[in-house]
Amino acid sequence: MDPNVFTIIAYSLTSDTLSPVDLKDIALYQITPLLTPIPGVARVEVQGGAVAEIQVLVDPLKLDAFGLALTDVSTAITNGNSLTALGKVEDFHKLYLVMSNNTMNESEQIRDTVVRADPRSVVRVRDVAEVVDGTLKEWVRTFADRKVAVLFQIYEQPDGNAVDIAGQVRDKLNEFAEVEMETHQPIYADPYVENRITGAFIVVEPISNETVAAGMFASDLQGRSEALPLPDRRAGQGMTLWFTGLSSSGKSTISKAVYEKLWAKGHKVELLDGDVVRQHLSKDLGFNKEGRDENIRRIGFMAELLTRNGVIVLVAAISPYREIRREIRSHIGNFVEVYVNAPLALVEQRDLTGLYRRYRAGEIHGVAGMDAPYEAPLTPEVECHTDRETLAESAEKVIRAVEDRLAGRA
Repeated sequence: MDPNVFTIIAYSLTSDTLSPVDLKDIALYQITPLLTPIPGVARVEVQGGAVAEIQVLVDPLKLDAFGLALTDVSTAITNGNSLTALGKVEDFHKLYLVMSNNTMNESEQIRDTVVRADPRSVVRVRDVAEVVDGTLKEWVRTFADRKVAVLFQIYEQPDGNAVDIAGQVRDKLNEFAEVEMETHQPIYADPYVENRITGAFIVVEPISNETVAAGMFASDLQGRSEALPLPDRRAGQGMTLWFTGLSSSGKSTISKAVYEKLWAKGHKVELLDGDVVRQHLSKDLGFNKEGRDENIRRIGFMAELLTRNGVIVLVAAISPYREIRREIRSHIGNFVEVYVNAPLALVEQRDLTGLYRRYRAGEIHGVAGMDAPYEAPLTPEVECHTDRETLAESAEKVIRAVEDRLAGRA
């Protein structure tokens, strides 16, 4: 063991349904990448599972002829192959060598391993032993709770905090769960135990394109139905959904949820967040009325172009003044106003961007709803009350409004 790295914690994985092969894949490809970035963790090592066996059958007479011992052979092979486990010696002539990682050389390379080299001669493994592929596919076995298990050990860096690392490991492992999923579209998949390619999946957040989860199918899909056509994402009837409300009222959260649902239904959809637009296109504008109105005009112009080209546009912006919202509506035409209504006391408590805290500290001024006006919509097409509705309920309201508008019912 590296003297500067210490094992601090070890876990075992067992299953009533998954084989050691599958358990090892989970440990290697899901748990190890999850735990390695934890501050203070030096490395994560996995042992057990399905391991290729190589048998080295040593002839004791040949060993004697060269003046060697069995330990000379095992030491030479261990040094050349980064073994994590050596097997056992039987009847003083049979040495099993077993790999529990992927650094084992081929049998031919094992045969060429040098056992001793001096000016007189070079002795290789082939000179004293026969090297053959083993007959056992899972020679290395570890057990926990009387079940075949896979072990993974977490090694601490010299300056690591064992208590803190253990707590973070526990939190990370709590992110693993067995869940049931419902998909918007039929998917082609197999149980992981049957096919490791079509039995594994990742979940990608469509807006940021970030991977947010990974998993495997433990069982076949239930409730199969006839295959539905894939979504046709060609441009259709464009419209703009304008989410307005106080800062931290829930505009961005609801608009993202609506985006995902519309995208999953096959619609061509784009999301314009007021804060993001201001960072990239409106850096030159202030937060007085004129600056706010001009920022909204720029967002409205982009929304109008996209709507005209058959895109459903979601705009999440405080847009505190009614007059500029009416102006944008008149330009776009197919416009749905969504008022994200939340009490001032609640949004100040949420304070997702720190805006209200900075206002209370006297660092900024001109905050809508505080020392600057926010003019709530008088007759919005949709009103979401985020103080008493769940995210799913609010998003469903908006989806219904979109579907009614597309169907000509509104």
